[in-house]
Amino acid sequence: MAFDSNTVSFERFMLADDRDEYPMAFWLTTEFSGNFQQAVFEQALLKALGRHPLLRSRIEGARLSQSRWIESVESMPFVDFGLKGVPKRYPAGQGARIDLRRENGLRIWVRTSENGISMSFQFHHACCDALGAMQFLEDLFTGYDHYAHARVGSPPLKALSQSLHSTRADFGLSWPEKFWRFPIDVVGVLVGLGVFFCIRPVPIAASQTVSKGDVGPSDKCPELITHTFDESIFTKLQQVARLQKVTLNDIAISDLFCVLRAWNERQKAGSGSPVLRIMVPMSLREANLEQMPAMNYVGMVHLDRRGSRMKSARTLLEGVSWEMRFLKLLRLDISFSRCWKFLAMVPGGQRMMIPLGRCCATTVLSNFGRAFEGCALQRRNGRIVLGDMVLQSITGAPPIRPWVRATFTLTSYAERLTLAMHYDRTCLTRADAVAILQSYAKRFVANVDTILPLEEAFQSTVHTPTLSPT
Repeated sequence: MAFDSNTVSFERFMLADDRDEYPMAFWLTTEFSGNFQQAVFEQALLKALGRHPLLRSRIEGARLSQSRWIESVESMPFVDFGLKGVPKRYPAGQGARIDLRRENGLRIWVRTSENGISMSFQFHHACCDALGAMQFLEDLFTGYDHYAHARVGSPPLKALSQSLHSTRADFGLSWPEKFWRFPIDVVGVLVGLGVFFCIRPVPIAASQTVSKGDVGPSDKCPELITHTFDESIFTKLQQVARLQKVTLNDIAISDLFCVLRAWNERQKAGSGSPVLRIMVPMSLREANLEQMPAMNYVGMVHLDRRGSRMKSARTLLEGVSWEMRFLKLLRLDISFSRCWKFLAMVPGGQRMMIPLGRCCATTVLSNFGRAFEGCALQRRNGRIVLGDMVLQSITGAPPIRPWVRATFTLTSYAERLTLAMHYDRTCLTRADAVAILQSYAKRFVANVDTILPLEEAFQSTVHTPTLSPT
């Protein structure tokens, strides 16, 4: 049966905030060593798409509230094969925005050379989130490995349940759960909207040297800036998090506050004690939803900090950790979708949620987690092997918005941690973007250089007293 489903509130938010200059799409980029087989890739791609209906569907309906997903007559998305060095550009006649009324919500670029293969994937955010995209890639890579070795039968893909598409509207909450959550949702909507609209954060300060020459052709795909920590640093960072009884995500959030505050102060942006706001996507998948196909199943929370509250790095980290635990405990990440659903019923409410003339968030920090942690493919030195290729790295970044001039991502793979930055080339030069990411990476390393020596020194001064016999 062909796929046919109403859009849900969070998907309609993604569609409403989709713009030509600032598409509501995110990127995943992969680097391989080995030899690439195009025919095998296309066969595996069709197999993977058959398991993820939203990636082979388009939008129909005159109004957002009446829009529907309808399976496309053309399952294959835009795929551009070329040699390394050939610029990655959008489809002819199309721009950066994926118009879901005209094309499927996935674009792929493959570039090959004697030294390796790079693949870039652009996903419309209404179709899926990062974890859904990772599931799709796992299916694609598993299929590629199967067909590359000319194995008979279907690839050994993880079972997926198409019936889980129906949980998108209420995030799988049962009626009893909805009942006891009702007071939390009411407070979350009222308080969340009040804070979101009454407290005005500042954006990342624009570069003082940006020029039109830095932007480049409008049909050229963005390039992510990345920094990868080796295995030893990643292990030590996890050790630092355990010693301080926080998560690596908590450290990443508090460090990003400090980095952006320092950047804005150097650019002399804002007066007084401006507020910085970091939006944090949070997966709403529970343990019983492991068989979920690719879809957008995330909530959003935001953390605000004034410059005056960032004097002490330790105090900042403790505050961020406490706030994140509180938000997770009450699952307040669901409230973002509830806010959109509520405002969509109010005349003009959608325009309030998508303001054009002011900043509603400074940046977005997304943790993609451990990529392909449960993947059944064979590994070589911790890296998955598919056919004659070895996946060397993977990273990605959320979309940028009119006032969100850069977004950041953490991805761990093969016991390495990668920071990635997607930046607005009309506001920041590449050199300034690199400087920001380097400052961010140095803050991570500073945690290792500062906390671990102190802990080791403390442990060396602790002696178990010897009790003398009486």
